[in-house]
Amino acid sequence: MRATGDLRSRFTLVIPEEELPLEPPPVEPWTEPHQDEDPVRPAPGSGRLTAVALYFAVSGVLGAAATLALGVAIADPSLAFTTTPENPVVALAAGWLLTFGSFRTNYLLSRRTKSGGPLAVACLGCSLIGSVQAGQYGWFVLGLPVIGLALLASVWRHLD
Repeated sequence: MRATGDLRSRFTLVIPEEELPLEPPPVEPWTEPHQDEDPVRPAPGSGRLTAVALYFAVSGVLGAAATLALGVAIADPSLAFTTTPENPVVALAAGWLLTFGSFRTNYLLSRRTKSGGPLAVACLGCSLIGSVQAGQYGWFVLGLPVIGLALLASVWRHLD
């Protein structure tokens, strides 16, 4: 406390009565709230990026299911499919690369960033090469990485 006997806090703002307004400012009850003439627009390519990211999410889930099924077929040959790849270990690695590359690309597109793009391209490309080396020539194992690489190339310019 101060010795002057003033009990007011030193942070209290005191306005003299002669400076107070006599009446509150007028309010117009029927005015519209302020609206900007230029509303916030989505970034260019946002719709395309969302669709391509969804493709990579679905591709990752399909790749994970195929990789899991191939891993089970390698562990227990009685559960193998009618068409088993010539080199199942290489096919397993290719499936893992497809899964990782798809999920990595989905993450890359959701953040709108180019960092990590070369890794995603390498994973998808190596998945394609590994599938060919394993003797798999179907639309699933060859089509998903090829379509993925084409889609990634189509949205590359929209990334930061």
